[in-house]
Amino acid sequence: LFAFGEHLLYRIPLIRSVYGSVRDLINLFSRDQKDALHQTVAFTAGGMRLIGFVTRSDLSELPEEIAGSDNIAVYLPMSYMIGGYLVMVPRSDVTPIDMSVEEALRFILTAGIADARGMPNK
Repeated sequence: LFAFGEHLLYRIPLIRSVYGSVRDLINLFSRDQKDALHQTVAFTAGGMRLIGFVTRSDLSELPEEIAGSDNIAVYLPMSYMIGGYLVMVPRSDVTPIDMSVEEALRFILTAGIADARGMPNK
């Protein structure tokens, strides 16, 4: 029944795009797909320190204009929202941080109100 309903959703052009994107994002953060977010990293952009997740280390199948010579794909989730940015950054500009994906997501999605353990910031 679910598969039939999903099949119907995929037949509607605009709904297909939105539903597919939301479904992929939910699958990205599900426990079964935890390997999709390879590593928690930080990098500096415009004087800001950003926390993100490496989603791909090999961009060789993308056009050179996007992939660059030694870039990696980093996903930057937004606080309190379903969404974020995918940026291609030079591998040398990224610093791995000692924070699990779950801890970093909790910190980012609560806009820093909760610490990495989920406790309210005092």
